[in-house]
Amino acid sequence: RERERERERERERWESFLRASCISFSEQIYKGTFYYKKKITKHFFYMPDTPVFLDYLTEYENLLYISELYKSKKSKETIEKVLYKYDLYKDRNNLYGNYSKGMKQKLNFSVKELSNFDIWIMDEPTDGVDKYMINKMKEEICDEKNGKIVIITTHDFDFGNTIADYTLVLENGELKNYSIT
Repeated sequence: RERERERERERERWESFLRASCISFSEQIYKGTFYYKKKITKHFFYMPDTPVFLDYLTEYENLLYISELYKSKKSKETIEKVLYKYDLYKDRNNLYGNYSKGMKQKLNFSVKELSNFDIWIMDEPTDGVDKYMINKMKEEICDEKNGKIVIITTHDFDFGNTIADYTLVLENGELKNYSIT
């Protein structure tokens, strides 16, 4: 029962986070006007620098839970394919709380597979990740970014310059450099 109460508290916390993420906006974007006035929960993928999952659930259970929150309801087979794609399948039954930073980041990145998100915001996606996964991230972002808004904050200039169409360099909160690649 205690575990069920804890799950319910965590569900309420995630639902509150997703409701807070349901913002409405109207923004003009370079190369044309883009008006977007609707709730974006189902269209918005946010990857924080510190992964936020439930420690007492497995990778599989976490992805299933998140897919339910996004109302995308992925099948067991689909979630297993996602875990396999990111080399997490063999550990799918282990509790998330026991994973290394790199494994947590891989799971964090894999959430983008749960829906067709139009807007990706990723904060330090390469932090703690091995070179193989960094290259996989570069490849996937480059392959999938067309038609999407992708915003990435990173200290890894090689990663950023490889995938960016536009780069902004900030120093002490001030814009120091801007380039179109």
